[in-house]
Amino acid sequence: MATATPLFGTNTSLTVTGLTTLASDANLLAGWQSGIIEAATVDDMDLQMGFRFVGNTSAPTTAKQIEVWAGACLDGPSGTLFAGGLTGSIGAITLTAVRKAQLQLVRILPTDAVVSGVYNIAAVSMTSVFGGITVPRRFVLFVVHNMGLALSNAAIYYDPVNIESA
Repeated sequence: MATATPLFGTNTSLTVTGLTTLASDANLLAGWQSGIIEAATVDDMDLQMGFRFVGNTSAPTTAKQIEVWAGACLDGPSGTLFAGGLTGSIGAITLTAVRKAQLQLVRILPTDAVVSGVYNIAAVSMTSVFGGITVPRRFVLFVVHNMGLALSNAAIYYDPVNIESA
């Protein structure tokens, strides 16, 4: 009988230009989008994402949140049409509530009023976020927060996960 075991690829850091100083938005609509994230090969069954956000060096507003969303590509393996109106162009973007509702929620992370508070999210399966049996071939992340002050630092990492049969 064959056994299947996970085979993890190389941990990769995303380019987060503009995310490290993302301003607060009370409406949670003006945020940041990543570049296009691609499953590297047809063998990539999942991408395990990790997120690190660091609050401002001044006390942020208490009882707020950081939200991470994802939008899959709608028009094929080299397409550029993403859910929610995301474009895959790294940097600031403002969505409408209707467009944001077209995205898949990755995580809502509650925050507190700690100066330079560190907020981590580890091992998020993007396959489970999209409700499938494999990760979408291409997708884009959307990050927004309402902490009252800009972030002071951020990082996003991912590990490709394949299945190896023996």
